[in-house]
Amino acid sequence: ALDFPRQALHAARLGFTHPATGRPLLFETAPPDDFQTLIAKIA
Repeated sequence: ALDFPRQALHAARLGFTHPATGRPLLFETAPPDDFQTLIAKIA
């Protein structure tokens, strides 16, 4: 069994249209270190 103290969910990219301005917004981030370690264990 894997010991991972939280849900293994991560959004590397999230985009949406700002409701007030109509401007498209895009956010990107790398997975947290513990998430990357988990992926390495199960890959």
